[in-house]
Order: sequence, then C-alpha cells, then structure tokens
Amino acid sequence: MEDLLFHKEEDIRKEAAELIGLLISQYDEEYRKELPKYIDKENLQSSSNKILENILDQILYPDHKIAELPIEWQYNIKTIIKSLFHNSP
Repeated sequence: MEDLLFHKEEDIRKEAAELIGLLISQYDEEYRKELPKYIDKENLQSSSNKILENILDQILYPDHKIAELPIEWQYNIKTIIKSLFHNSP
C-alpha cells in the first residue's frame, strides 16, 4: 500500500493515502487472549503511532532512488492525517 503513495497518478496516491489513514485509525485493538509467558510483549507491540511514524518518514525522507517529485508525494500527508482523524473512533 505504501508503494502506491509514490504512484504517478494523483488519484491513486490520494486513494492510497485515504486507505492508509483508515487502516491506521482502526489498527490498535486490545488483545484479549492470554499470551504465553515466553512472549516478550514489548517487542510484540506495533502501535498505530509507530506505523504512522514510519509512513511519514518514508514520505518526508524518500529514498534517493525514488525522489523524483517529492513535493507531490508530500501532499499525501494531508490526506492521511485527514482520513486518520475522520475515521478515528
């Protein structure tokens, strides 16, 4: 999904950004089952905050191989955040 943020077509980038915002807003769920004692809960946890941070890092600091038109891709941040707040419970 993240790869679609760097697509040439604006409508595809916008749709991907909206979906990413939706997925991040609904990502954190309470795990109700008991985990075995040998599982390290701290390393297991992947929160929506970490996912959002990784996505923003990829948009703000793209790899030099794909840094063709980064300013167009940075408009995705607005769409992701808007979708995130719109879909948050």
